[in-house]
Amino acid sequence: MNTPRTALYAGSFNPFHIGHLDILRQAEKIFDKVVIGVGTSATKGGDVNAIQHTLFQIGLPNLIVTIKGTITGTMKNHNITTLVRGVRNNEDLLAESHLGRYLRDLLPGINIVYLFPNPEVAHVSSSAVRELIQLNTADSLAVANRYLVRKLDTPLRLVTPGPSPEKPVMKSGTGMFASLTRKLE
Repeated sequence: MNTPRTALYAGSFNPFHIGHLDILRQAEKIFDKVVIGVGTSATKGGDVNAIQHTLFQIGLPNLIVTIKGTITGTMKNHNITTLVRGVRNNEDLLAESHLGRYLRDLLPGINIVYLFPNPEVAHVSSSAVRELIQLNTADSLAVANRYLVRKLDTPLRLVTPGPSPEKPVMKSGTGMFASLTRKLE
């Protein structure tokens, strides 16, 4: 009897963008079931409800779990032995090779499948999308909207800036678009 092949696709997915969707769709061609594991971090955040809503909007009924503790602990709790990771470039490959060594120490027998995104979306990263949103210009929001996985009837809107008590506002001159914002100021 064949048992269903299940994999965990883990990340903060903040926000869930077209690069994540590309990796998810590739994984769904390989595995019978792909569970999305949403972890949180102080720098990246992570919101299970937002990702669940986004996937529901586009008709993907994947099981979504919150990673509390380690990825390997979540895999053990859900009886999953395969982890899917997206690799966009050589920097990601180097980081993933180091992470893979630790994961194998934490969970001997883990299978790690590395998937490369299609070239059209390989440049998209959550941190760049978050920064585009924080720039809060009509152009930056339009570009961010192209990369987000969302229905067209819920576009981003230009908002009046103001600090939020739970999320720090990015200071001018930081992040990958810093040189662009300094030139425009």
